[in-house]
Amino acid sequence: MKRLLFVAGMATAVLGLTGVGAAGAADGSAHGVPSKRVGEVIRCNEVNPDLPNAMGRDCDSTTWGPLSNFTLIDRGSGGAYQCQSGWAEGGLWVNGQGCRPIPA
Repeated sequence: MKRLLFVAGMATAVLGLTGVGAAGAADGSAHGVPSKRVGEVIRCNEVNPDLPNAMGRDCDSTTWGPLSNFTLIDRGSGGAYQCQSGWAEGGLWVNGQGCRPIPA
């Protein structure tokens, strides 16, 4: 009887830990996944639009990870693009998807 209670207690503990892990991982932070940065304005020395995508290089971003609803500006031409989603690798490069030009 004691063994049965011990096994039942262990099963409850395992299920409890699984629930905690699942709740903590809901936003991705428990696994080291950065959260999306929303509404940033990122200026790059070079932006190559291949709409609906745009790629910026040598940027002023310090973000590493996913982006959402951000503006990408080309310092050289002054061209600006509003992008729905993307990814930034710090100042190295920024890749935007779902981008559209912003009229000057």
